[in-house]
Amino acid sequence: MSTKKIIKTKTKPLASFYLAEEMRLEIDGKVSAMGLFTDFKVMIPMPREMPNPTTEQPIHVKSLSLLFCISNVNTDFLVKIEIESGGNRKELIPSFSHKPIEFGKSSNIVVALSPLVVADFGDKYIFINIDSNEFMFKFEINRIEQNNLTGQIKLN
Repeated sequence: MSTKKIIKTKTKPLASFYLAEEMRLEIDGKVSAMGLFTDFKVMIPMPREMPNPTTEQPIHVKSLSLLFCISNVNTDFLVKIEIESGGNRKELIPSFSHKPIEFGKSSNIVVALSPLVVADFGDKYIFINIDSNEFMFKFEINRIEQNNLTGQIKLN
């Protein structure tokens, strides 16, 4: 008689990141996205004469949504999401616990920033900590010149 032994191994979590103007988590777990930033560059149309944002005078972007797809976590786990901008790192949303994810499946976490307050342009870093494993994702927020008279965007 042959016996097979099943050995469960702990796998490392996997995480991927998507960025869009708006995202919505549907009832069936699917995600609807509008205005997907495939290059991870958020370009804000602004008149040439408008100054860059500062901490004292930030600009407000209507909305920006972050999607995290997580898999390979077979126990309850804690999720912590932070953003770093200009060398300052802060919690984006309160930490929360998550149920185990069934083998071969994934879980979607949508974070909607509405409005997104921008105090400076440049690279932004998103950190997501899943079951003590940290993942870092980078995106950029910058300006693009907009002609005040026509509303057209001029690419340099």
